[in-house]
Amino acid sequence: MAGSMHAAPKRWLSSAHFEEAKEIFNKYEPEEWLPTLSVSLSEFMRGPLLIITGVTAACTLLTAKFPAVAPLFSISSDAHMVLGGALAFLIVFRTNSSYDRWWEARRTWQNVCSTCRGLAVAASGLRDELDANGLSTVDRVCESCIVYCVALKSHLREEPIEEKELGELLKWESIEELNDSACPPLSVVKQLNADVVANLPDNHMASVVLDGFASLIEQLVDSIGTCERIKETPMVFGYVATLRSFLMLWLVTLPLALIGEYGWIATPAMAMISFLFLNVEQMALEIEQPFGDDANDLPLEEYILGLETELIELPGRNTKYWQDGGTPRGSDGTPRQPFGETPRSLPAHQPTVPGEPELAAKHARRPTHPGAGATTAAARRSARTDRLDLALPPAAASGAARGYVRLDDSALESAMERARGRMV
Repeated sequence: MAGSMHAAPKRWLSSAHFEEAKEIFNKYEPEEWLPTLSVSLSEFMRGPLLIITGVTAACTLLTAKFPAVAPLFSISSDAHMVLGGALAFLIVFRTNSSYDRWWEARRTWQNVCSTCRGLAVAASGLRDELDANGLSTVDRVCESCIVYCVALKSHLREEPIEEKELGELLKWESIEELNDSACPPLSVVKQLNADVVANLPDNHMASVVLDGFASLIEQLVDSIGTCERIKETPMVFGYVATLRSFLMLWLVTLPLALIGEYGWIATPAMAMISFLFLNVEQMALEIEQPFGDDANDLPLEEYILGLETELIELPGRNTKYWQDGGTPRGSDGTPRQPFGETPRSLPAHQPTVPGEPELAAKHARRPTHPGAGATTAAARRSARTDRLDLALPPAAASGAARGYVRLDDSALESAMERARGRMV
């Protein structure tokens, strides 16, 4: 009925849970200033910041109580300026290295999404058989892709898959078993591969389809290894230790050059300078491990939800076509095959080239003769002549039905022209 409301499609995942989870990640408009001007003090920054600010305030109080020590806090700032340049170089290198890891993680996850899209599209080349739960092959492939993404997310965060993450189309009993696996996404890939091999088409395209799926599945396995490498290989300890020692030494000794000249103003000034330097180190620390749930990490929930929205449209269309047994027709009533679908109503061995049905019938009527075991070259000439006799005049065609037809060059050329005309 026109104007009727369509029910929302069932989903593999809980939209409410994933929508709530992705809100913790930072998202901003590059052209807006105010949302990017934020100040936050993490546990990582709080300890060093309190120490540096406290030391500065204590030294300022000391100079106020004992003026004789004031010259100790009036040294030249030239040394700190020179060392500050070297420190800035170390911090920039540290930040760039962390961002490179973050960007590689983003590229890897995009490759996961693209591979899942490729698997979903390629699934139309498999035999579309329903399982015990009424799911088609395309349904199962798409479901495996979504489960793989959820399992990979949980694996990288070292947390189990929770029931509240699942929607109506996934059964908790089957997903819960993945939590007992040492590598849940690899278990999903293994099941996906078994499902693909069991539903290869029964024709000469099986090897081609298998090769395509093998390449895509290999990319999923490689993505697991790439993500694990990013997660389990932090920045070199020696570099981080040197940087932080240098940073703390520079910040703790900087009051020696500020207190004598600025007095109590040195305390808030040191607090601000320390906050800026420590905040850069905090940012580098966060993006160094991009698969977590910190504000600056990758919003994996958003990527998975977006992929599900794309794949949720594919299974229903294919399943409905094959389950209903209907044949789409054009405006003129002519049967038409849906784009991307392989005809399955015909046996794989049935000829589809014009003229081949007559050729098949002719071979069935031909009596056995001593030349049946001829060489390969003779067999090829025989097949060529049999195909061409479909374009011969009726008299020659009737003769061809009783045996092989021998043609001279002019007759052969004429037959080929007529054959091409019929196929056009």
